[in-house]
Amino acid sequence: MNSEGTLTHSAVSDVVSAVLTLEDISEDDAHSLETLLSTFSEDIRREVISDISLVCELPLAKLVPSWARLQQMRSLMHFS
Repeated sequence: MNSEGTLTHSAVSDVVSAVLTLEDISEDDAHSLETLLSTFSEDIRREVISDISLVCELPLAKLVPSWARLQQMRSLMHFS
């Protein structure tokens, strides 16, 4: 994993950890959080991951191992 991948993985892991510490949140808050996570993941995908993938030619799961967990959380927030 390169330095950008490591940094992105750390940022995504921190976001995932922070969201997982939340307990019972309202439906409106869950919707707002899902919107925020969607924006965050799309920005990361567009600004960071696509460039890293082109240079390293590695799959996303290898570059940012925590990415799958972030996407799972987005899905859960979407269905809340």
